[in-house]
Amino acid sequence: MRAAFGVVCWTKCRSGLSKLGFAVSDEQLLTFPCDLPIKVFGRNQPDFRSIAFSIVKSHVATLEEQHISSQVSKAGRYMSLTINIRAESRAQVDAVYTELSANDAVLMVL
Repeated sequence: MRAAFGVVCWTKCRSGLSKLGFAVSDEQLLTFPCDLPIKVFGRNQPDFRSIAFSIVKSHVATLEEQHISSQVSKAGRYMSLTINIRAESRAQVDAVYTELSANDAVLMVL
């Protein structure tokens, strides 16, 4: 299973801050509940948006289609989605990132 890019970035960032003498915990980053944008990148295929939507919807019951914005790359080969959710817990966010990252249609999650 691929690791979520955002989780990897956070791990490296936290490690770097720790080396500089900052004490950083996961709880300090976000106060739940909170609004959280999730970036999802994949190939520009007809079902990419619906795949990402259904994955996130399985974890965020209040998600609606208007919470997603999309942009196609200049050459038209890739699509980026910004999915705005109301995150209730760190466990929920981790589950969303893990499931999105495990899907073959998803190239990267931030």
